Amino acid sequence: MCADGGANRVYDLLGAARVPDAVVGDLDSARADVLEVYERAGCTIQRVEDQDASDLEKALAHVGARWDAAKVTEGVVRVAGAFGGRFDHELAAVNALYGFAAARPGARCVLHGDRNAAALLGAGAHEIRVRRSVEGPHCGLLPVGGAVERVTTRGLAWNLAGQRLAFGGLVSSSNLLEDDVVCVETSAPVLWTVEVQGIS
Repeated sequence: MCADGGANRVYDLLGAARVPDAVVGDLDSARADVLEVYERAGCTIQRVEDQDASDLEKALAHVGARWDAAKVTEGVVRVAGAFGGRFDHELAAVNALYGFAAARPGARCVLHGDRNAAALLGAGAHEIRVRRSVEGPHCGLLPVGGAVERVTTRGLAWNLAGQRLAFGGLVSSSNLLEDDVVCVETSAPVLWTVEVQGIS
C-alpha cells in the first residue's frame, strides 16, 4: 500500500504493472492521474483528513484495521522510502514507530531508505540476526523517545554494559557490527539503526 505521495513514486517506477491494494492519506501529494489509474485497477483510495496524524500513521492505521479484520496479531510492516527526504518527515516516521509499537506490541515496523534501516526495540531483550552481506558495518542505538536508563549489548565493536543513553549525554551512534547476531537488552524503547548496502 502507499501513503499518499508514495503512490507517485511507485507509479513512476513501475507504471500500472504493480497496483497497490490501497492509497491512504489526506491525498494532497498523490497525483490525480495516478489515483485514477490505480482506482480503475481496483485499488482502494482512502482520504483521511486528520491533520494530527502523518500520512504514514494513517497508512499504518489502515494496515492495522486490515490485520484486525483478519485476526492478525503478529507481523512485520516494511516502510520503503522512509529516509532521504525532508528531515521533519524522517522524524515523523520514527514517531510513527512508537505509535505502531504501542498499538501492536506483537508486530514490528521497519523503516527503510536507500542506505539505512531502523526499527524500534521495546523494553526487554532482543536478538538481531544481521545479514552482513547487505547490513553494516555501521549501526547505532538511539534514545529517540526519551532517556533509556540501561542498555546492554553483545556483538558490537563498542558494547554497552548497562549505560544510560540520552540526548545531551551518551548515544551509541557510529558503532560497528562485530557478529552475525547482536543482542540488546534495554530498559525502555530504543531505536536500532543499521547501514544498508545495495538494497532500499
